[in-house]
Amino acid sequence: MVMTQYIGDVLLPEEYNGSWSLEDCPYRPCVWLLPDDSNYGIGLCQQYWADLETASALSESVSDGSILGTEVRWGVDPTSMTRAEDLNKSKNGDFVSARKEDINAIYGGNPEGVQVADSFLQRVERRLSMGFLMQSAITRNAERVTAEEVRMQALELETSYGGVYTGIAKDVQGPVARWTLKRAGIDINGTGLQATVITGLDALTRNAELESLRAAFSDMALTAALPDAMQARIKWKPLGDFIGAGRGVKLSPFLMSEEEFAQSQQAEQQSRVAEQSAIAGGQAAADAAINPENPQ
Repeated sequence: MVMTQYIGDVLLPEEYNGSWSLEDCPYRPCVWLLPDDSNYGIGLCQQYWADLETASALSESVSDGSILGTEVRWGVDPTSMTRAEDLNKSKNGDFVSARKEDINAIYGGNPEGVQVADSFLQRVERRLSMGFLMQSAITRNAERVTAEEVRMQALELETSYGGVYTGIAKDVQGPVARWTLKRAGIDINGTGLQATVITGLDALTRNAELESLRAAFSDMALTAALPDAMQARIKWKPLGDFIGAGRGVKLSPFLMSEEEFAQSQQAEQQSRVAEQSAIAGGQAAADAAINPENPQ
């Protein structure tokens, strides 16, 4: 990376310029998204500027239309004997010369247009909420919403921005970590160590694998509700392979083989025999101490 600074057409002295390797460059441009064939990145707000402007215009229209819809005027037939002056001057409960057919309510606004604008505004707001990862946008409005459904929807939204997170981790968080280490007097250059920030797609992949493992063990735990006779006839290794394949995780590293299970059972049995022998020996010693003339 080479930096040169000018004032007009005059190149500044060397102290105002610099040259660094990409790893040691002290400048890191922070961008949310870098479109193809672009020299400048764009931010999240700029990415959704059209929806933001649409939401602003529709909100104003819905607000103005709703206010106009609350206004009402009374129209009087000009050819009738009913006079508007009598109605304006009268009080509640007064008698006036009028016919009901001569008076009509006149409402302002356009209710149908306000309803259409409000419906489209809700669509734009949902799109903006999903774009900015707002929790209210990923949870459906219902009486029963399961926790698994919420987790899956949240994971789907985060996955859509996994590439952005990965780019930020590489271009921003990684250099900041190295700069912080240098300021603390720790230089990892030439040591074989490498600072890595786990976020974005990598973090989502690890989290997804952990969730799959939890789900697989939850499926395995359901066998505890089966009758003992059926549990005794289950082949656990094929069952674990089948459930693991369905959940996308390999369970064999976490489950003992038949030989390992047999050795574990044998060691446990030997431990129980030794424990019982120790108890029996202690009991015999206690009996001998109590009845020294009649040892057993």
